Amino acid sequence: MSALPEVHDEQEAAELVRELFRSPSPAALALATPDDRSSHDAVLRYLKVALADLPPEQARLLLGGAACLLAEPELTGHLVGVLADEGQQDAGVQAAAAAAGGALRGVPVHGTGEGDLHALVLGLCARFGVAPPPEALARDTRDPRYRDLALVLLAAADAGTVAHALPEAAAACNPSDAYDVEALGRALEAVLARHGEGLVLAILRDAPAAARSALLAGLHEALEPERLASLTAVQQADAAAAFERRAAAEPENAYLRLRADPAARNSFLAAAEQVIETQREH
Repeated sequence: MSALPEVHDEQEAAELVRELFRSPSPAALALATPDDRSSHDAVLRYLKVALADLPPEQARLLLGGAACLLAEPELTGHLVGVLADEGQQDAGVQAAAAAAGGALRGVPVHGTGEGDLHALVLGLCARFGVAPPPEALARDTRDPRYRDLALVLLAAADAGTVAHALPEAAAACNPSDAYDVEALGRALEAVLARHGEGLVLAILRDAPAAARSALLAGLHEALEPERLASLTAVQQADAAAAFERRAAAEPENAYLRLRADPAARNSFLAAAEQVIETQREH
């Protein structure tokens, strides 16, 4: 059985986890291996064993306490893995708060000199479908280090956040760069699926001039992916049939509907191009 003391709330649990890393118990150190970089590795193993051993409510509090420590750079890299495997929605909320603070941007994992802690907490946000606040998400879409993860997180964002962040991301993208266009395409897939065609057209209408070409290229990639060109005719037919089945099962999903219906897709893309052309004329 776990030798961890009982905790009564997440704050107590956070103090307990922090102290375990600062001053590992003999039980934790007993799990050390010769390949460990530091005692933190042994403590991490001990926490995983304890979580499997604790009563459910104590395990919940321990995970909640661990999530409260995500903004502490010496602990972030160790706790993200535990929370991704065992955590609950609250871990995503705490990860979003840590990402919003921005203090982990460019910081390597403690004791390794590798990785990027901010990218890790963004990944945890994505794991639980919790987007950082609009300003933080827009900031990260402008940074090539985090742009892809930030664009993924748009799938979890509300319409206002999408309308704010997506044009900023597009303005930092090169419409001639296949990698940038693919990333925007994935984001627009999620936006169409969650919010529908109206929001996408509104974004195109209000986007700054520097973002329009990339947004339009991303929209074409979302609805007519370049990778389809490498498929055989049979494979393309199979893919189209699969989208038709999915669209029938999810009639509210605009992305699936447009992929499954060539006429509707062509009409929507024409409308998008007309919006862009109208804005250019103004």
